[in-house]
Amino acid sequence: MKVENLAEHLLMGEQRDGLRGRLLIIPEISMIVSYWLEGDIIRIMRVLHQKQKFPVD
Repeated sequence: MKVENLAEHLLMGEQRDGLRGRLLIIPEISMIVSYWLEGDIIRIMRVLHQKQKFPVD
């Protein structure tokens, strides 16, 4: 699964203007994982189904 690969590939998610951190999009299961990095620590902030509205805060 893609989330497990984050440990080895920290920058595999996309950066989007106006959003803190990165987004890992997993189309196979229609999920979006919002995360950011603090050094070598991965902070997963939110896991959303792609049809949910992503908060801008």
